[in-house]
Amino acid sequence: MADDCSAIESSFVPRRTLARPLGPSDRFVAVTDQLLAPVVLLTKAGEIQYVNAAVAGLLHQERSLLVGRSFAELTHPGDRARLVGMLRSVSAGRPSGRNVRLRVRANDSFEWRVLDCTADNILADEDVRGILLSMYDVTESQAENLALAVMAFQDPLTGLPNRTKIVAELQRLLSLDGDVAVGLIGMDRLSIAEDSLGRTGAERFIEAVGRRIRAGLPDDALVGRLEGGTFAVVLPAALASVASAMAWRVIERARGPLFVGSQEVNASVSVGLAIRDAKTTVESLLWDAGLALHRAEAQGGGRVETFSNGHRREVIARLELEADLRRAIADSAMSVAFQPIVRLSDRTPTGAEALLRWHHPRGDLQPHDFIPVAEETGLIVPLGEWVTGEAARLAQFVGGGCVSVNLSPRQLATPGLPRILDGIVTARAERGSVQFEITEDLLIEEWEHTTGVLAELRRLGYRVGLDDFGTGYSSLAYLRRLPLDFLKIDRSLVADVDRDRQARAVAGAIIAMADALDLDVIAEGVERESQAEVLQELGADEAQGFLFGAAEELFDRAEE
Repeated sequence: MADDCSAIESSFVPRRTLARPLGPSDRFVAVTDQLLAPVVLLTKAGEIQYVNAAVAGLLHQERSLLVGRSFAELTHPGDRARLVGMLRSVSAGRPSGRNVRLRVRANDSFEWRVLDCTADNILADEDVRGILLSMYDVTESQAENLALAVMAFQDPLTGLPNRTKIVAELQRLLSLDGDVAVGLIGMDRLSIAEDSLGRTGAERFIEAVGRRIRAGLPDDALVGRLEGGTFAVVLPAALASVASAMAWRVIERARGPLFVGSQEVNASVSVGLAIRDAKTTVESLLWDAGLALHRAEAQGGGRVETFSNGHRREVIARLELEADLRRAIADSAMSVAFQPIVRLSDRTPTGAEALLRWHHPRGDLQPHDFIPVAEETGLIVPLGEWVTGEAARLAQFVGGGCVSVNLSPRQLATPGLPRILDGIVTARAERGSVQFEITEDLLIEEWEHTTGVLAELRRLGYRVGLDDFGTGYSSLAYLRRLPLDFLKIDRSLVADVDRDRQARAVAGAIIAMADALDLDVIAEGVERESQAEVLQELGADEAQGFLFGAAEELFDRAEE
């Protein structure tokens, strides 16, 4: 290589200067040493002849220790082929200015610097006599770009892959042969934890559950977070066949108490699985897994559901029902029936319970067929307000002149509900024409809020009661703290009260407890005279059921 350089130089440099040592002139050194940009002068073979002060500072090395070394020694092994290619191209007389990106460092004690390098063949110039390597340090900007790239695929809360990364991995796997499984993992009852922990605490809770999920799965399973308390796991062909076992492992690993600060929170998750089929797309796979997750959560949580075509049919039917329900509410296409409530002592009507009826074009639907959909979609709020208005409007046609209206969980969460209900009632009737009922499970889940709503309703002048008593967490300890006027014994406890000694004893205990708390007792589901007689003997005040009349719609009477 030295002979080649001599041959090149001898063809361009006057013979009288050949006795001078090869290398840059003093003038070149004086100019380049003032530059802020790093400059290296190489021989044709890639040996360092000169570096300016900027290079010495960049590589944390004395210039005297750099001169004479091969530039390839300073270059990352993975980049040396690009360096050699650049030098060969420039030395062969091809156009100057070729640019490559190289990782360079002087020794093992410093990090690699990432440099954009431009090479120019100036071997023929008397002041230079070498290949000039101009460099631009892009280390920081590349690190920033890398960080941005990581952020684009990483969930900022948990550090797990985000939706973008999950979708990209699914696209990659679906382009290959073999099975693919997706599991959507939902945190059960997260809203309760959010209410008790606050936003920051809830985020820490989600993060902790995410760590448990990740720890419960193999490294080749991609685990990420979609949003909120919903995670996703993507299982490639090697794991898809054991997807159900993987899902149950996640449930077991995630289950159990976690401490968020000083507060203990119980963690539980549900999993919905979907397996690739011939028509699978990324969107359909995630959708199917979401349907399966919804079914798992609807069945109480802490379980695994695998998608089937039956799930899709259920969802389509539910969407159709929701659309029909919206139209029915908008068109006032529903009605209210009233089941009598009588005083047991003389069978005098004291009021009635308002029961919603929907005469659907495809046949009459019972409340349990559509109320869950109304509750989930929020339609229960306008529906409940409409029922309250109808109850107030028609109360004058009911024996006893008072109608009981049930309040749903979604309604109770409505800000300012007591005032809203009061406005609806008083626009149509007196306050005494309507009373309100809630179920026990609402008390247990949202004690403070629910008791506050009940207290405000009573302050406004409404009677309030507890429906279906005896089916939940019946307890004298909480019952005595409630702002109640009456309770209704569930029909399941009334069914055998005239035939079974234990059933009679339970009903008697409830009635005695209510009497001690000065609460009126209404027995539900009374169908036989013998039941009514026993309940009266036990001290029940009122009753309702088919014995006293079925629920009746009052259209004709209201129109007279």
